[in-house]
Parts: sequence; C-alpha cells; structure tokens
Amino acid sequence: MTTSNNDSIPTPVRQGDRLLVAGLMLKLHEDEPEAAILWPQSRAPGKRILSNTSTAVLAGNHVYSARMTGALVCLDAESGEEVWSVDTVTANRRGASIHVTPNGNAAFLFTDEGNLIRARLSPKGYEELGRARLIEPTSPFGQGKFA
Repeated sequence: MTTSNNDSIPTPVRQGDRLLVAGLMLKLHEDEPEAAILWPQSRAPGKRILSNTSTAVLAGNHVYSARMTGALVCLDAESGEEVWSVDTVTANRRGASIHVTPNGNAAFLFTDEGNLIRARLSPKGYEELGRARLIEPTSPFGQGKFA
C-alpha cells in the first residue's frame, strides 16, 4: 500500500467481512481470496481520509480514528461518510496521531502530545471523561516534537 510518505503504521482492523487498512475499507469475499474496495473513492495517498499513523477502531457499523491532521472522527463503516468530527483531542497539525483502545463502555486515547484521555465514543458523539499528561514529546517531526 502506498501512502503519502510511504509509511503505513496502523494495524489492519477486521470486523466480519470488513477490513480497514490505513484508511482503505475493503469488503472481503466469503468464498474467494479477493476483496472489493468500499471507500474512499480515490485510492491516491493524498486523498485518504484517515491517519497513516493511528490504528482505527471498528465498532458495530462505525469507525473511530484520527485524521492525518489530528481530528478524531466517527465514520459510517459501510460508506465512509463522516458522522462527526472533533478537533479538541490533539493539536491540529500534519502528522498528528491518536491511538484509540476500547475499554468497556469507554476508550483510552493516547495522543502525539503525550496525553492519555478517557472518553466515550459513540455515533452520537465524543464525550471526554478525563485527561492526563503522561510524557513530554521528545521526537522531532517537522517544526515540532511528538510523543
């Protein structure tokens, strides 16, 4: 898979007959070793709508993931259409990342800024429950530093 910087860090995520690989949603065929692309329409690396660095979460008929600019989004898993987006999880900048780990009825989000956030993610929206700074960013990237 080619990406904008030839880096694809997210772990592919599978749920049922869907496989999400670095912002490319595939529908797996049950009886044959092939797949159809559900979204996005354009496969060009610059047109992908999800992060090259953050592993998405598939929950029911929704995808929760970071965009390459730092927004956290909820997408319809079938169409790729945006359900909601928030830009308060981490700074909006190129290369931003948010790693999402489901935990019971909430999730842990670890950001490129070194923050650990506990939040509820649902198709209705994002609800932040708490935030703590775990580490200071030390890895240089572009004009800033990332955790």
